[in-house]
Amino acid sequence: MSMENRTTGTYRANRVGLARSIYATAALVISVFLTTVPVRANESSFISHPPQGLVISGPVELYNPGNLYEKINGQAELYLTAGFLELKSRWFEHAEDAGKMIEMNVYSMGSLLNAFSVFSQQQRYDAKQLNITQFAYQTQSAVFLVHGAYYVEILPSEFSNAMTDLAKQLAEQFVKTTQVENAYLEEIEYFPPENLDRGSITVISKNAFGMNGLDKVFMATYTLDGGQLTAYISDQNMPEAAKRTVLEVHGHFMRFGGVDIKPDVNIEGARMLTVMDNYELIFSIGPYLVGIHEAGTRLQAENMGALMHKFLQERRK
Repeated sequence: MSMENRTTGTYRANRVGLARSIYATAALVISVFLTTVPVRANESSFISHPPQGLVISGPVELYNPGNLYEKINGQAELYLTAGFLELKSRWFEHAEDAGKMIEMNVYSMGSLLNAFSVFSQQQRYDAKQLNITQFAYQTQSAVFLVHGAYYVEILPSEFSNAMTDLAKQLAEQFVKTTQVENAYLEEIEYFPPENLDRGSITVISKNAFGMNGLDKVFMATYTLDGGQLTAYISDQNMPEAAKRTVLEVHGHFMRFGGVDIKPDVNIEGARMLTVMDNYELIFSIGPYLVGIHEAGTRLQAENMGALMHKFLQERRK
């Protein structure tokens, strides 16, 4: 019986180039005081009436920061770093064939941003987008989505259109019956649409580029002037804070062997450097830190930087 790996999706963190450090030390310290075995959760907090064609198979199991590794060993740090609170997991079986199963995992992440962080860093490049929520897609045999502060995986036990359809019905029912405060993430609209791979948009919750304190950084892949590069943006709340962060990011890359060069762009305070034959451009606009990462040529970095600067200026009018 084949099972879609619940850790599907290659991490998109390789787009950030330099290794970024992701640790969940605080959560793991707290975990010492938490239970290390899954417990049964309140039945009313989960789908108790599955769509036609499915029946419940077993109770809801609850995982917390202390025992999440038992469910997703090797991937727990990604969730913990993003703000994971708890996981509720339940199995359903086909009403006419008990050998056909669907596992549903609902991760409570504390916020829409945190849920999207996990979703985006595991999304497959060949995913088929769904209209269930702002962020939802299916693979050959599974459905993944974000609904408010929840990241949801629905994993059938076999590859078939019938089981995938049931998985989508489960997803739709969860969205319909689960009220959330915020279901739309505005930050993904900060990227110019030209030459954008929209499915590549992701967010690094903490320590982007391995830099302590560089949190909540949105990234996206662009194809420009014959090559690919990454654009990123992070709201620093205040213009002065954004300007300071430009200098800090520049200094961080310089410590990794960067060579400072003068950018040929009409952007106040912009910094540019080369790192391992790639080009980095960093600047601020209002409260936003903005950067172009791993451009193959200087021209690509400068053209993409100008595009980002113009787009954000127009959005702020």
